[in-house]
Amino acid sequence: MHSTGNSATEPYIVSHNLLLAHATVVELYIEKFPEKQGGQIGISLVGHFNADQKQKRRSIGPQAEGNSILYIIYPQGVKKLLEFMNKNYRNPIIYITENGITEPKDNKRELDAALKDPHRIENNLRHLYWMNRAMKNGVNLEGYFHWALFDDYEWGDGYTLRFGLYYIDYKNNLTRIIPKESAKWLPKFLEG
Repeated sequence: MHSTGNSATEPYIVSHNLLLAHATVVELYIEKFPEKQGGQIGISLVGHFNADQKQKRRSIGPQAEGNSILYIIYPQGVKKLLEFMNKNYRNPIIYITENGITEPKDNKRELDAALKDPHRIENNLRHLYWMNRAMKNGVNLEGYFHWALFDDYEWGDGYTLRFGLYYIDYKNNLTRIIPKESAKWLPKFLEG
């Protein structure tokens, strides 16, 4: 028995079963709930746009003990992905259910410094700009959700990265702290 799995077949088996499960839920919803709820149902999948060699890497976010996290920042990719989906899937209604950027967890940083996250504001602004451009080109983007409201436990990274608009004190019973600069910026931006 191989503990590493078989990447040549297993992703297809998982995808097949994911789609079967989704189809079952859609049928159930259509049969029992639309009249009561008047809602819509769809599927939420991870979407990435793989850029070409011109894509630039840049280090953003606060520095951690001389190290920083190296991100691939390509906000134009969200426009290209949305337009690809629009063209190839007959103009579906799209909701972006996660979009955000991390920073390293650094317990030695002072709280005041941890609440300053201009890299998150810049990242959000750039992605929202390209989403807006895609909408002007006919993409049916109906909703956007920032990831995440609070610093959280990430599946593969545990508490080693911070995503949130609000700082969580991991050493003090997960106490929610005051908002980061990005949490104050986002509603003002959305209000115009």
